[in-house]
Amino acid sequence: MLINVNHSQIARVSALQTAIDQGLDFLTIQKPYLMNGEPLNSCSKGKIYCSKSHKSLIVILNPELKAYTKFKTDHIIILELHLRNLILNISSVYFPPHDNIDDSINEFLTYDFNRSFNIITGDFNCRSQTWGYNFEDHRGRKLMEFLALNNPNICNIKEHGPTFISHCLNTGYPELTIVFSALIDKVKEWGILDRHYFSDHRYIYFKLDLEFQHSTEFYLKTGYGSGKFLRGLMPHIEPLTLHLNSVHCLEDIDSFFVEFIDIASELAMGIFKKKLNRRRGGFKFWNDGLRTLRNTTNKLYKIFKRKKQSDSPEAEVHAARDEYNKSRAIYKKQLLTVKRES
Repeated sequence: MLINVNHSQIARVSALQTAIDQGLDFLTIQKPYLMNGEPLNSCSKGKIYCSKSHKSLIVILNPELKAYTKFKTDHIIILELHLRNLILNISSVYFPPHDNIDDSINEFLTYDFNRSFNIITGDFNCRSQTWGYNFEDHRGRKLMEFLALNNPNICNIKEHGPTFISHCLNTGYPELTIVFSALIDKVKEWGILDRHYFSDHRYIYFKLDLEFQHSTEFYLKTGYGSGKFLRGLMPHIEPLTLHLNSVHCLEDIDSFFVEFIDIASELAMGIFKKKLNRRRGGFKFWNDGLRTLRNTTNKLYKIFKRKKQSDSPEAEVHAARDEYNKSRAIYKKQLLTVKRES
């Protein structure tokens, strides 16, 4: 479910209670109520994740779900959920109506929509006939151009009426629910709740045909991205060092390691690619010995290829090729042997 609570405390509390009553897995909020510049953390049943400016947030209500911050800008927060059969990214977006729309859209430019399943929710403050308006303005045209590049699907159903109703500012359709082609078949329902919402914006709900149960059956692909990980860790080194130097007891040590692990985990989840262990129980013949032989063979092949392409002396190229062929023969023989015995 998503809603713009327009900085109203009662609208925010009502939205949270509605989401809990409906048994929802998560709630996305735009323009949340803030106290001393921070979102009011009044929900004991959920965990809150915010954009940098706190204009967008996501509340995870399902206690079985473990969320990782995937991407964060001033107006966008994207969380990654590892479900049983896929990795799902959920977004909460707020584009201020008077900000430059190009600057707002550019916040998405460094995010790769092709690496997982994505659903985007938010208040975009853009007008287009595609989602209910009678005309298309400059902001709507720019947003449509951006969406066309990424081939998404807009779930909004115009016949359900406007998502924004104001006695002063008329009505509108600023809230959008956007999914990408790979996920469109999983959207089974989209609608607007017919209940009081203490805001000019209405509750929008949608149902995904997914098993919202956390999965740990994945692994991080750390072959690429280690440099980016270290660069992301650098700003935390000094605060962590100060924290470590202030340790005086076992509780302080525990506190330090909790902070360090949280920082490292969030960075790793946001930077390294993830791959689900889809073949659970499959390839029963596979073992560490075969993995070592395979990796050695691949390494020798890369060495042979590099020497061949760099015009190395012919003797070196032949030697590298012989080492690769020998390793490959041993690997294939061992693989066939293990397969027969399994």
